[in-house]
Amino acid sequence: MRSLSFLFLLTGLISCGPAVSYYYDFDRSQDFTRYRSFDWKMDLASESKVNPLYYNELSDKRIRTAVNDALLKKGYVNRQNDPDLFIHYHITIEDKTVAALDPSGHNYNAYWLGTELSTYQYKEGTLIVDLMDGHSNTLIWRGWAVAVLEDLRPENLEKKIRITVDRIFEKLPDASRK
Repeated sequence: MRSLSFLFLLTGLISCGPAVSYYYDFDRSQDFTRYRSFDWKMDLASESKVNPLYYNELSDKRIRTAVNDALLKKGYVNRQNDPDLFIHYHITIEDKTVAALDPSGHNYNAYWLGTELSTYQYKEGTLIVDLMDGHSNTLIWRGWAVAVLEDLRPENLEKKIRITVDRIFEKLPDASRK
């Protein structure tokens, strides 16, 4: 019965909304038309020690490639010397718990009317991409995606990362062309 409850719970989570939620925030006092180029802020060696399962060279390459491609599509240029924007990303993984009633709402025990509440644990992942002003080194734009981590097979990660990064940057203004 426990697995049946979990199946209904997962079906409910998937059907009630998107599997990934996207957000962004930015400094409204910034003039985004002046930003045209980008480069990466720093390596992630210190962060890889915190969570080496998710921060690794393979994930780093996939994320950086997806971010570079998304920014290039928006008209930004990758420039290593004196870029307008610096990029940095973070990955957070949290253990979460959700409680759910038995799908029928009751367990059929000796009391017939008892409800059964089951708890299920899962991992929730967040990918955060920060854009910082290249001169003041202040955060001017942040986009992030939050998802339940279900299918982490390597053959699916690259496509999922690319789709997620593209959606993160959907609301970023295009680079100004003069």
